[in-house]
Amino acid sequence: MKKYLAKSLVVVVAMSGLFALSNVTQVQAKSGYRITKTKNYSSKTPFYNKGTAYMWNASHTKKILNMKNHPLTQWYRTKSVIMKHGSKKAVYYKLVNVYKPWNGYVWRGNLVKGYGPKYSGHYRIGYFKLNRDLPTTMEVDNQPVKVTLPSGTVFRGATNVYKPCL
Repeated sequence: MKKYLAKSLVVVVAMSGLFALSNVTQVQAKSGYRITKTKNYSSKTPFYNKGTAYMWNASHTKKILNMKNHPLTQWYRTKSVIMKHGSKKAVYYKLVNVYKPWNGYVWRGNLVKGYGPKYSGHYRIGYFKLNRDLPTTMEVDNQPVKVTLPSGTVFRGATNVYKPCL
């Protein structure tokens, strides 16, 4: 009888331990930042960073990149948000870059509106229509061949938009 009681007690203790472990909830660390107001922008206003700044995800829990490592990158604002952390509020801009997949939120105090001091121009990628005949060279079987594209030809390409450094 004592053996039966001891085995039963061991089983009950083991079962209660398993039950207690199964009810443990995982707690994730929260940043405490909440977006309280949002404003979208349709114009492509350029910005550059003026020092050490980090780009964050929307919940302000993960650093996407250190902006000081990208001093020549041109950023464009797509939205502004007011983030509240405790009793403090701050305005963050959601920035995107045309050529890189990075986008995220940066505190607006770290940004300056306009083109950066070392900015010399950018490429505009799109479809273009020729307004006159264009003599050019193409490669066919690794050999250069001279051709003339007729006026009205539509092609996809890139053009350099130049802005002189002052």
